[in-house]
Amino acid sequence: MAAGKMRIVGLTAAALTLMLGAAAVFANSSLGGRTLAGLIARAASAPGSEVAIGGIDNLLSSEPVVRDVTIADDAGVWLKLDRATMRWRQRALLRGAVDIEALDAGAVEILRKPLTPPEAQPDKRSLFEMAQAALAWRPPLPVRVGALAVRRIDLAKPVLDAPAAIAIEGNADLGATGAAARAALAIKRLDGPGSIAATVDVAADGQRIALSVDASEPAGGLVARLASLPNLPPVEVHLKGDGPLDNFAARLDARAGGAADAVGDLSIIRDGARRRASLDLAAHIAALLPRDAAALFEDQTKVKAVGWFGDDKAVALDAIELSTSAFRLTGDAKLAPDGGLAGQFAAVGATPRPNASFAAARLEARAKISGSLTEPEGALRLLVEDASAPVGRIGHLDMDASVARDVGAAASGFTVRANARASGLTLADAALARAVGDSAKFDFLAHASNLDSMNVSAASLESGAGRLTFTGQAGPRKIDGRAQLSIPELNQFSSLAKRDLRGALTLAVAIAGSPREGRVSAVLDGGVKDPRLGVPALDGLLGGKASVKGVVATDDGGVRFDRLSIAGAHVDALLDGKTTNDLANLKIAVDAPDLAKADARLKGRAHADIALAGALKKLDATFAARVQDAAAIGRPIPHLALTGAARDVTGATAVSASIEGIIDGKPARGALRANRAGQNWSLDTLDLSVGKAQAAGALILDKDMRARGRVRIAAPDLDDLSAFALQKLSGRLDADVTFENDSGGQTIRVEAHGAGLRAADATLDRLDAQISARDVYRRPALEGQAAADGLRVAGQAISRARLLAKPDANGATALDLSIAARDYELTARGTLNASDPLRLDIAQFSANRAGRRFALARPASVILRDGGADVKGVTIAAGSGSLSIDGLVGPRLALNLNARALPLSLVAILDPKLALDGLADAEAKIEGDAASPSGDWRVKVSRLTAPQTRSAGLPPTDIAARGHVQGDRTTLDASVAIGAKSRLTLAGTAPLGAGALDLAIKGTIDAALANPTLSVNGQSVAGKAVVDLRVSGLIAAPLVGGAVDVVDGAFADPLNGVALTKIVGRLVGKGREVDIVGLSAQTKNGGRINVVGRATADFAAGMPGSLIVKSTNAQFVDSDIASATGDLDLVISGPLLRAPRTSGRVTLRTMDVNVPDRLPVDLKPLPGSRHIDAKGFAAQMLAVERKEKARAAHRTAFDAMIDLKIAAPNRIFVRGRGIDAEFGGELKVSGSIQKPIVDGGFDLRRGRMQLLTQRIDITQGKLTFAGGLVPQLDFSAQTTASGVTAKIGVTGPASLPTFTFTSTPELPQDEVLSRLLFAKASGSLTPFQAVQLAMALAQFSGVSAGADAFEKMRRALGVDSLDLDLGGANGPSVGVSRYIMNGVSVGVRTGTKPDQTSVNVGVDVFKNFRVQSETRVDGKTSVGVGVEWEY
Repeated sequence: MAAGKMRIVGLTAAALTLMLGAAAVFANSSLGGRTLAGLIARAASAPGSEVAIGGIDNLLSSEPVVRDVTIADDAGVWLKLDRATMRWRQRALLRGAVDIEALDAGAVEILRKPLTPPEAQPDKRSLFEMAQAALAWRPPLPVRVGALAVRRIDLAKPVLDAPAAIAIEGNADLGATGAAARAALAIKRLDGPGSIAATVDVAADGQRIALSVDASEPAGGLVARLASLPNLPPVEVHLKGDGPLDNFAARLDARAGGAADAVGDLSIIRDGARRRASLDLAAHIAALLPRDAAALFEDQTKVKAVGWFGDDKAVALDAIELSTSAFRLTGDAKLAPDGGLAGQFAAVGATPRPNASFAAARLEARAKISGSLTEPEGALRLLVEDASAPVGRIGHLDMDASVARDVGAAASGFTVRANARASGLTLADAALARAVGDSAKFDFLAHASNLDSMNVSAASLESGAGRLTFTGQAGPRKIDGRAQLSIPELNQFSSLAKRDLRGALTLAVAIAGSPREGRVSAVLDGGVKDPRLGVPALDGLLGGKASVKGVVATDDGGVRFDRLSIAGAHVDALLDGKTTNDLANLKIAVDAPDLAKADARLKGRAHADIALAGALKKLDATFAARVQDAAAIGRPIPHLALTGAARDVTGATAVSASIEGIIDGKPARGALRANRAGQNWSLDTLDLSVGKAQAAGALILDKDMRARGRVRIAAPDLDDLSAFALQKLSGRLDADVTFENDSGGQTIRVEAHGAGLRAADATLDRLDAQISARDVYRRPALEGQAAADGLRVAGQAISRARLLAKPDANGATALDLSIAARDYELTARGTLNASDPLRLDIAQFSANRAGRRFALARPASVILRDGGADVKGVTIAAGSGSLSIDGLVGPRLALNLNARALPLSLVAILDPKLALDGLADAEAKIEGDAASPSGDWRVKVSRLTAPQTRSAGLPPTDIAARGHVQGDRTTLDASVAIGAKSRLTLAGTAPLGAGALDLAIKGTIDAALANPTLSVNGQSVAGKAVVDLRVSGLIAAPLVGGAVDVVDGAFADPLNGVALTKIVGRLVGKGREVDIVGLSAQTKNGGRINVVGRATADFAAGMPGSLIVKSTNAQFVDSDIASATGDLDLVISGPLLRAPRTSGRVTLRTMDVNVPDRLPVDLKPLPGSRHIDAKGFAAQMLAVERKEKARAAHRTAFDAMIDLKIAAPNRIFVRGRGIDAEFGGELKVSGSIQKPIVDGGFDLRRGRMQLLTQRIDITQGKLTFAGGLVPQLDFSAQTTASGVTAKIGVTGPASLPTFTFTSTPELPQDEVLSRLLFAKASGSLTPFQAVQLAMALAQFSGVSAGADAFEKMRRALGVDSLDLDLGGANGPSVGVSRYIMNGVSVGVRTGTKPDQTSVNVGVDVFKNFRVQSETRVDGKTSVGVGVEWEY
C-alpha cells in the first residue's frame, strides 16, 4: 500500500512537472507570447487608457523581449515603443529580491500629451491617513536595476511646443545591496546641447545622505519648457548635498538666464538631543509666478530660517524671516511630541519702490496658532489700505478669522469664525470690476467636531454683484444645506457676458450629498425678474420673466438632470436625463407657442426636440424642429420642418440635416451632408432653395480650413428670400464662388452680378465683380475688377466705386481703387508684390472731403511678415502739417510715429460731426510684444476747440503730455491750459484699454469759464476752484480722492435779484462719493447760505446725491421788483446734474414787492415790428428780446422736481403806484422748474390805494408765484362815491401789472377815476383837476416820468406804512407805522390839531384777526378788534 501511495505521488509529481514544462514551452512560444501579451495589456489598461502589446518573446527566460507597445486614450495613440529587452537573474527571486542586470528600450515616440484621465474612484481616506501611508511605503521586494538605457525618445512638437530627441541612462538600487536607496539618472539631448544628471544615495540606516543634481541647457531647453519659463531662457541648476544627518550640508545654485535665480544653503547639525537646521536662501522668482502673485516678489526674495528636530519627535521653528519687495514676514512655531501646537507670525508691508507692481499705504497681518494637530486653534488678522496690484486696487481690506475649541462641560468641538470687509475695490479687468462692484464683505460662523464636517450656521458673501448665503452641514464627507443667491441687477455682468443683460436674479438651492464620493445633488428654485439677454428674439419670448426649477446632480462620474425647466412667459425648455463617460441619455424640449413674441414680424408656433445618446466619448445627437401655422412679414408659412442627426459628435462626426416646407406658397427645401475625418471636413451636399432662389454647392475643408469646391447662388428675384431675411428684399443676384487648395495654397474665384438690390436702408443699383485671388494666405495675387454704382447705406451715398487688379509678368498685382460720393472722394494706386515676404507698394493715396484733404507725400511700402506689417516711409501731408509712420506693426512692435503741425480739422474727413480745430505735434516710439509693448510718447495740442466748447463760449485749450508705455499701461505727465487763468496738471498712470486709473490732478480752474453759458440768462460767476485730486478706478466708474476748494467765489443774477459773494467751500472725494463740506455763500444783508451733502461720481447716472441747504435771515433776493429775506431748510436729492428733487421749507421774514413807477425796460416790442437804427429805450427792448431768444435756444434737458412750502406769517409788502398792502400766508410749490404747480398763496392782511388825495381800502387780494422770483398780483379795492360803486383791479406780474377801473352803473375808466377823485363827472372838472386826473391815469398806466411821491417818502422815512388822509372832517392827517417784531407793529398819527396826535399798537393774533389799541395825547385810550374776510 505504501508502494502504491508512492507511485501516486510520483505520478502526480510527474504530471505537475509535465504541466509546468508544457506551460513554460507554451509561454516561450510565439502563440503563448501573444496570448500573455494580451492578458498583461488588459491588466495594465484602465478607463481612458488602453495598453496594447504586440508580443512577448522568451517570457520565462532570463532575457525576455517585449515588442510593439502602444498606449492610447480617447483621442488615439500617444506613445509608441518598438522594443524593450530585460536581462535579469531569476534565481534572485528565491532570496526575495528582483535583480535586473540591464533594462534596454529601443525607440520611444511620444506623439502628444495624454488626455487627463477620467476621475478614478475617490479615495475615502482623510488627508492625515494618506500622508501616513505615503511616509510608510516600502517596495514589496528589494529591487536592483544595474543598467537602464532608453536609446532614443522622440518628443513630437505638441508635447513641449517644439520637437526634441533625448536618451536616458541610469541605475537604481532599492534595498537590494544593503543601501536604503541608491539611484542615478542621466538625460541627454540628441538633437542639440543639453543634459540633466541626478544621483541620490541613502545609507541603509538612513543616517547618511548624498545627493547631486546637475542640469545645463541652452535657451529653449526642456527644463525651461516644462517649467513654462517666460521667453525660455537658458537653465543651469546645481544641487549638492552630503553628510550624515548629524552634520549634513547642501547648496543650491540655480539660474534661468536673467529671468530667475536661487542661491542658498541648508545645514543640519547635531545639538544634544536634537538636530538644528538652518536655511539661508536668496532668489528672484517673479518670472516663475502668475502675474498677480509675481507683483509680491518683484525684487530679490530672501528666506532665513532656524529650527530643530528633537529625538523625542518634537519639531520647532525658532525663527523665520521672509523678505520680499512687498512685505516682510517673521515668526516662530513649535510642535510638541504629544502633538501640541504653538506659534505666531507677523507680516508688515515694505516701502514700495517707484513703479512697483504692488504698493500699499498699509499692510499688516498677524497669525497665532495653538492647540494640537487633532484640535487646532488659531487666529488671523489682516489689514490692507490703499493698495495697488496688477489685479486692481483696494482702498481698504480688513479680515479676522479664528478657530477656537469649545469650553464647558458639554464642549464637543470647535467654532470657526471669519469676517472680511473690503471697500474701494477697482479690479483691473473692467468687465470683472463692473460685475463685482467697489465693495465686498464675507461672514462665516460654523461649529465642527472635526475638520471633515462643519455645521455652518451663517455664511454669506456680499458685493456689488449680489449676495450669496449658505446654512447647513458642509464638509468633504457630507454636505446638506441651503444656499441662496441674489443678484439685484444682472446688467453688472453685461461686460463679462459680452451682451446687454438685464434683470434681477433670485435662486434658492438645496444641496445634499457626499463631495468626496462625487455624489451631490442641487434642487434649484428661482428665476429672473424682467430678464433681458441682449437677444431681442429671446427677450421677447421670455416676456419679462424667467423661472428655473429642477434638479442637477453629479453621480457615477457624470451629471444628471431631473426635469430641469427654464420657463418664460412665451417659451418653455425642459432638460431631462443623464450623461456619464460610458452612457448618455439626455433629452431637451423647447416650445414657443407664439413666435410673434420673438419678433413682431413673425406669427405661429414652434417646437424643437434634441436628444443625446451613446457615451460621452462617442456621442450621438438627433434634433427636430417644426413651425406650424406661421407667417413671416406677412408671408404665410403653413409648415416648415428641420430635422437632422449627428453621429459620433466628438470623433468621426457625420452630420445630416434637411429642411422642408412651404413659404408664401413656394416650396422651400434644403439638405446638408457633412463628415469629419480627423481634422478634415467634407460638406458633400449643401443645398437650399425657396421658390426660384437657390444656393447649392459642395466643399472640402482641410485642417487649416483651406477649401476646395464650389458654391453658386442664383436668385432671379431676391424677394423669394424675404421671409428668411425678415425684411423686404428685391433685385437680382447671381454669384459663383470657386475654391481650390492645390499645392497647399488657397485660391478663390468670384463672379457676381446684381441689379436693383434693396434691403432695409441699403440699396445698390449695380454690382459687377469678376475677380480671383491666388494663394490667398501666403503670397496673394489678384486679378480682375469690381464695380459698384448707386450704393446707399444709412443715409450715406457712394455714387461710384471701382477696383481694378492687373497682374504683371513678375507675379505682382497693380491695384487701382477709386471711390466717389456726394462730398467725398478717395483714390489709391499701388502694387501688391507676391514676394517673400509679401510687399504692398503704395504709389498714390489721397482723400478729400468738404474742402479738407490729406494725401501720401511720397511713395511708401508695407511689408507683410510674421503676422504683422513693416511700414516704410509712410508720410501723410495735411495742410501745412504732416504725419509719418515707420516701423513694424503686429505681434511684435517697432513703431516710430511723428506728427508736425497736424490740423485736427482733418478728423472731419472721417466724420464730419467731429468738427475739431487746432494743431497737434506728436512723437512716439513703441517696441516689444503687441501684448506687452513699451516705449515713450509725447503729444502737444495747440488751440484745441470742439463744437461743444465753442457753443459754450470756452476759450481754446492747450495740452502738453508725455509718458512711457509699459504693457497695458502708460505713465502720464500732462498739463492742460484753458484760457489764461485755468491750469491743470495730471500725473500718474492710465490703462491703454480696460483697466484702472491712477492719476494725481492738481491746478486751478477759473469759474469765469462758465460765464459765456450763464450770460444767456444774464448770470455770471467769479472765483476759482483749487484742485488737488487723486483719481483711481475705471474710467467708466472712477474713484476720487483728495479735494477741490472753492475760493473767493461770487454769483450774480441781476434779472432775478440774486447776488452771492464770499463763496467758499470744499468738495472731498471718497471713492465713488464726493462729500460737500462747508460750502457757504454770503447774501447782501450779511446772511449766509450753507450747503452740505454727498454725491456719487457717476456722470452717466446724472451724479446722484443729496444736499442740505440751510440759511438764517439771508437776503436771497434783492431787485428793483422784489426784495426778500428769510430762512431756508431745503434738501436736494436724486441725479443732481439731470433731474434732482428739491424739497423743504422757505420761511420769509420780510418781503418787499415794488410795483414799478413806469413801464420796465424789458417790455417786449410789438410782434412783427421791424426797427431801423433803434436807439435808447427801443434798443434796450430789442436787446432783451434777443437775449430771451438765445435763452430759449440753449434750453437744456435739465429739470428739477419741486416739493416746497413757502411760509410768511405777514410782512410781505406790495407798494408802488399808490398801492400799499401787506400779505401773509403759505403756499406749496410742486411740479418741476419747467412746469411748476402752485397751490395756495399769500393772503391780504391789510391794504389801501392812494389816488391823489383819496385813500381806498383794498378789500381782497392774493399774492402768488407762477415760476421765477417775480410775484403775481391779484387784488382789488372798492369804494362808493357820488352814487357810483367803483372797483379797482390789479392783476399780473409785479413788474408789469395791469390796472382796471370798473363801476356800477358801468362808466368809462377815466369817468370812474374822475368820480373817485373829485366826486363829479369828468366834464365838470376844473382845469387843475383835469391835470390831476391826467397824472392819475399816467400813474396807473406806468408811463409817468417820476416815481410815486408817497412811495418815495415812505422809503426816505424808513417805515413800513405811510398814510396820508386829506378828506377828514377835522382836516388832513399823516400816519406812519413799522413792525418791531413778527405780528406786532407800532405807529404814530398826527394832524393839524393837537388832539389828533396818537400812538397805536397792532397785534396780528392769527389770520384775519387783529387787535388794535390807540393812546391819544390827551390820555384817552381805545381798543378795537378787527376781523377781515374775503368774499
